[in-house]
Amino acid sequence: MTFARLAAFLLLAVGVAACGGNDDEASPSTAQTGQSADSPDCVAVDSNFMTPLGIGMKDDQYRLKNGQAVQSADHEDVYFVSAEIYGSAEAEGKIGTWATTSLGGAEAIWTLDDVAKQYSDFRDGARVADLAVDDDGVAASHKCVEALG
Repeated sequence: MTFARLAAFLLLAVGVAACGGNDDEASPSTAQTGQSADSPDCVAVDSNFMTPLGIGMKDDQYRLKNGQAVQSADHEDVYFVSAEIYGSAEAEGKIGTWATTSLGGAEAIWTLDDVAKQYSDFRDGARVADLAVDDDGVAASHKCVEALG
């Protein structure tokens, strides 16, 4: 009986630890300051966001790299995140753009452009969050990824 209680406690402890950290830790003003040389607006996106983004891809073959975010001037607290897709000949080198209110991965992620819509299962940002591909920051985040080429 003692072993069962110990096992239950350990499972609970692991579950609580896996819940994640404070979303504020991943804000661009703290540890996430890797910026592109081409633009001071580019913020390198770490695994706190890239992992949930990768999980939302339509096929396990699709992987993402070079995630770069730019904060929108058109929408308060919205970041546009672009990343390069690889792992499949069909998608190789395409850059998709998504939107979020949290670079820490704790908030919703929406698709923005046709590439993001084609290769991921997230909801359409134009329909649910009144976002558009011509919003401030979208093209800039795409250019940030291109600069890393």
